Amino acid sequence: MKILFGNQKTLCDFIHLFNLLYQANSFYHENISFHVSSFQNAVLLCKRSLNYLKASKESFKEGLYDVSSTNCQISAELLIKSTYLLLGYSFPQTHNIRKLLSGLAELTLSEKIKDFVKNKRKDLNMVELNRFEGQYSLIDIDSETASDCLDTVENHLLPLMKSVWGDKWCGD
Repeated sequence: MKILFGNQKTLCDFIHLFNLLYQANSFYHENISFHVSSFQNAVLLCKRSLNYLKASKESFKEGLYDVSSTNCQISAELLIKSTYLLLGYSFPQTHNIRKLLSGLAELTLSEKIKDFVKNKRKDLNMVELNRFEGQYSLIDIDSETASDCLDTVENHLLPLMKSVWGDKWCGD
C-alpha cells in the first residue's frame, strides 16, 4: 500500500474519492436509472395486474372464491402501483388500496380520484379485506364477496386508472 500511495494523506484522499464515486454510483442506480425505466416498470406491473384480474375471473368461474378474492385484491393493488410508476413516482409500500389511491390523488391533485375514494369507500374496504380473508381467514369466501370485488375492480377502478394512463394504457 505504501508503494502505491506514498503517504497516509494520499491514501485518505483516495479512500475519500472512492467513497464519493461509490455514493454517486449508488445514487444513479437508485434514482436515475429507476426513472429511465419507470415507464417499462409501469407497463410490467400494469400487465401483471391484468393477469391477476384474469386469474381472479377464472378462479371465480371454477368456484375458487378465496383464490378469486385474493387475486382480485392483488390486481387492484398492482394497477394503482403501476400508475404511480407511470407518473414517475415511487409507490407506498402498503397493500392498503384506499391509502394508495389517496396518495395518488394527492400527487396528481385529481379530484376524480379523491371523489372515487370518498364515494367507493365501502367497496374499497371490501377489496382490501379480500386479500387477508382469501389468504388467512378461517371463514370461507362466498361467491357474492368475490363477485363484488371483481365488479369494483373491473368496472370502477380499472376505468379510473385507464383514464390516468390515457393512450399509453399498459404500453399499448
